[in-house]
Amino acid sequence: MIKVIIAEDEMLVRIGLKHSIDWNTLGMEVVADVDNGQSAYQCFLEKRPQIIITDLKMPKMGGVELIQKIREIDQECIIIVISCVEDFEIVRGMIAYNIFDYLSKALMNMKQMNDVLQKAKNTLCNQYQKLQVIEEEYIEDTLEKSLIEYLIEEKLTVEEFVQSTKEPGIPCMAIMVNKSFLNDCKNIRRNIRRNSTLKDLLKNSLMHVRGQVYTLSDELDIIFIEEKDIANHEMLEKDLLHIVHTSKELLKVDLKIVITHLAEGWGQLQEKYKKNKVLAKQFYFLETPLIWEFNTFKIESYIQKLLQPIQQESLEWMLADSQKEYYNQIIKNMVADCADENNTDYKQLIQDKIICLANLINNTTKTNTTEEMIQLQREIINTYTLLDTLNVYRGFVEKVKETMREHFPKKDEIVKALHYIEKNYNKDIGLKGVAGYVNLSPNYFSTLFKKEMGQSFVDYMMYLKIEKAKELLKTNMLFYQIAEEVGFAEETYFSKMFKLKTGLSPREWKLNLERKI
Repeated sequence: MIKVIIAEDEMLVRIGLKHSIDWNTLGMEVVADVDNGQSAYQCFLEKRPQIIITDLKMPKMGGVELIQKIREIDQECIIIVISCVEDFEIVRGMIAYNIFDYLSKALMNMKQMNDVLQKAKNTLCNQYQKLQVIEEEYIEDTLEKSLIEYLIEEKLTVEEFVQSTKEPGIPCMAIMVNKSFLNDCKNIRRNIRRNSTLKDLLKNSLMHVRGQVYTLSDELDIIFIEEKDIANHEMLEKDLLHIVHTSKELLKVDLKIVITHLAEGWGQLQEKYKKNKVLAKQFYFLETPLIWEFNTFKIESYIQKLLQPIQQESLEWMLADSQKEYYNQIIKNMVADCADENNTDYKQLIQDKIICLANLINNTTKTNTTEEMIQLQREIINTYTLLDTLNVYRGFVEKVKETMREHFPKKDEIVKALHYIEKNYNKDIGLKGVAGYVNLSPNYFSTLFKKEMGQSFVDYMMYLKIEKAKELLKTNMLFYQIAEEVGFAEETYFSKMFKLKTGLSPREWKLNLERKI
């Protein structure tokens, strides 16, 4: 069925359109009828209709703005404008937005609307037929069709598939290229172009091996390599990583690659395809976009290691005891759920629980507005790896701590100590030295500092040094120089503590900064 949205603030006109047209006969369905442009745009994003019928003058968001926003993301949707005679000047100015037809409310009758809708249906049918031709040409290769019928549609048996290949060479390696569009592209033509361009990229960028590339879907390509064509596994990895980077930068397509071996030839392909589905889910936990099928990876222990820093967060001044128990229980559940191989979406599972942790903290501290929490949720959902998700969350926690510190009443001795630490953090001052500076005993100063700052003196010193190091990593200073500058005697210990606190080594942190630039 062709999906239609009606946007009209006059109730009688809206109801008349919805109930006076024989939508079923036209092969259409009204999926939403709304009285303002803002609701219409939201429904458009959710329903993705093929036809929009809209007034121009509506509350909250007018028809002109609605049409402009739709055209920013969809050039194919048919837009029919219904409005008053005096709006003709506005319509004339909107020629660039490809308005399908215009009907005056004063002169319009249901037969005219029916004729326009029939014309729109014919246009959509012609577009669809053209796209079918494009797609058929795109998968005209016999083996590509057979792969789709065998792996995706499951229409062929193993024997039928092997017979249909008619390929003299049997590949020893199947490289599964899992694709994800970074900008949620719904335009069919654009997706076909991007898939075609990516296919060319895969063919032309394999410098050290010869591989045959086949597109199975918008989510998966397969590269087959015969044994005689493999020169060096290390060089193959280098080529594939280059492809991943180029695809992300130029095509806005994120690639996750699983390398499998077909020791027993074509007959193993279905098994490898299913294994790829399992392994592809694990990329969320990895810092690499490429894995070999035989690599063993224990999710549970890895998750525990990555979650350890947020379990050790200084939450005494943020959460009550009962809330701290709930906080830690959420983390335990996260680890247990990730160890369950039956879960189909580790990424969503973890992100939902991380958002739950953030909401738990904010409900107590009240440091972020509703809008800020919604933005945080968007940032978490848009991360592609667990490490990125945790970095966003830790940034949120640090912001909460900073806000709490700014509004926390501090003793004069602690304020004085903080100024002293800021000037001397890179020297061997120690708790005893700072306590002496503010004329307090070490034990009392330690207790007072933790009460006022929400973390121990040692933790604060480490936090400050790491933050200073982050700033220096933006410069051309060498790593050992940065370590010395912020007060570490050894570069190895600096690197170890930096990774413990941030999840990345200094080198990885600097590379991330350079990529963002």
